[in-house]
Amino acid sequence: MFKNFYEFWENPIAASYFERFLEDDFSRENAYFLHEAHKFRTTEFQNEEEKNDFAEKIYQRFVRPGAEEEINIDHGTRTRLRSIMEWKNSTETTIPIDSFVPAEEEVFTLLKFDPFVRFQQGHIFLEMMIHLRSLKNGAKKKKL
Repeated sequence: MFKNFYEFWENPIAASYFERFLEDDFSRENAYFLHEAHKFRTTEFQNEEEKNDFAEKIYQRFVRPGAEEEINIDHGTRTRLRSIMEWKNSTETTIPIDSFVPAEEEVFTLLKFDPFVRFQQGHIFLEMMIHLRSLKNGAKKKKL
């Protein structure tokens, strides 16, 4: 049905089932982070201040050590992001649009090789497959 994890993640129905699994797995912060970081990269902000504020919220919520929904990324990535935030605060410069990309890649890989494997073995995955097949079969019937 899906050629790879990226294609799976881009499907809103499949992603919603996976996020439900992540909620049960106590790792939903990873999906939330990916959504927010994607939003940061794709939003046309009104001004640099709005962009920097949005980045700061992502950092405070997901990246800062001890954050409420701290994501699992390596120390080097976390340190680079902290440096970007500190540099922005001290120089009042804009945060580069690709600042969160290394963390996104780490989280995406983590999801792909850990929770996604377990997701495929559980009941939520089966529910998703039934749902997707029913949608596919419904579309075929409409064509006839």
